[in-house]
Amino acid sequence: MLDSKLILPYMDDDGNIRGETVLAMKEGDYYRIKSIPLHALKIALYDLIVVRNSKGVLYFHEIMEDSGRSVIQLIVLKQRQGIAIGKALERFGCLWQKSKDGRRFAFDIPKHSSYSPIKNWLDEGQREQRWGYREACLSASHQSADQRPVG
Repeated sequence: MLDSKLILPYMDDDGNIRGETVLAMKEGDYYRIKSIPLHALKIALYDLIVVRNSKGVLYFHEIMEDSGRSVIQLIVLKQRQGIAIGKALERFGCLWQKSKDGRRFAFDIPKHSSYSPIKNWLDEGQREQRWGYREACLSASHQSADQRPVG
């Protein structure tokens, strides 16, 4: 079956509600997310969602089944970080995409991957002011206490 485009709502840096286009595949009455959201929160790759159709445009309505995956969104603060970031994410086994301007990255953390080494890498880069990041969608398994450093 062919991928469809649908709109995920998100709030931009100025507090305005915007729509982000992502790919999804129809599964029965629902749609499975097939691309990593660069802006939207609380939705991850392979989540199964309900959509609303308004004049032929598909809009996110609610999550039917979450995939157990996580999405981290990263904004590059220092120039020429893109290649190094992409290589590091691939070493962690993460799928990723970046914005056209190369300043924003979004990456997927698979369900059974350990978040702890990724979180340490993210925190180090943030401390060094190479990037800022947010945990746009953190699965229950990646939120668990054994994944996070104590202290």
